[in-house]
Parts: sequence; C-alpha cells; structure tokens
Amino acid sequence: EIANVSPSFMCETLDSVYINKKDNYLKHYFWYKGMKIRKGNISKILKEDPITCLVLRPSNEDTLVDKACSKYDKIHLRHWTNSNYAELYIENADKGNAVNFIAKTMKISKKDIIGFGDADNDYTMLANCGTPFAMKNSKSEILLQNLMKLRV
Repeated sequence: EIANVSPSFMCETLDSVYINKKDNYLKHYFWYKGMKIRKGNISKILKEDPITCLVLRPSNEDTLVDKACSKYDKIHLRHWTNSNYAELYIENADKGNAVNFIAKTMKISKKDIIGFGDADNDYTMLANCGTPFAMKNSKSEILLQNLMKLRV
C-alpha cells in the first residue's frame, strides 16, 4: 500500500532491487551492479522480505506516506539528512541491535568492536561499538555532534 502512494519507491533484498519507476538519484546511494532490477507495481512484484525500503517525499508537507505508515504499529519513517527521501524501518530493528546480537552470539566484547558510519541511522550501531568512527564525508549532524559523547 505504501508503495502506491509515493512518486518513487524502492525496496532492496540481498540480490534484487525493486523499483516502481527509474530514480537516478538513488543510484548514487545503492550499487546495483550484479543485482536483479525489477520494475513495476511493488505490491505485485515483491515476493520476499526486503532489507531496505526507501520512499521519496516531494515535500515535508506530503503526508500520504506518513498516513500509510501510521496504519502499522511497528513501521516508522526515518528521513535522510538534507534530502526528500525517507526510509521505512521496523521498530527496534536497527544496526545497534544487530551489533549487540552479533556480539552476544559470537561472545565479542564491546571494547573489541570497531564501527564506521556516515548517516543518522548509524548512531545506535556506533553507540554499541568500543571504537566508533564517523566517515569524513558524513552529512549527518546528529552523528558528528554525538560522536565525541560515544568515545567517553
């Protein structure tokens, strides 16, 4: 349903990219080389669970996607810094929880984990790393402002 309310919607799985229409802007962020590109009505062509869902919001006043997401308790939107794009994510499914799960499963101490991030959604991951780094090209003010707090 959400894919049908946006002018540009993309889902990614491990080996495929699903798009409702060509979007050259997203090619700057995703490397499609070796991926199967599937174009069309995503609600009809997507047959597996995606790991990424991105949506274009032409303006901050565009509430169609927000309304579609609000129908689901655990699905939220996270907006990209300085962009009209947002990503859909499932509550409590973030990189920080993933790092904690792997560390616990592999019995790795937090102090032995090094993390690199460049975006707002990397903050929880870096908060769970003993040695966090923000990429030099990061445009995330949240990440850059809070990185020093993580190193204390």
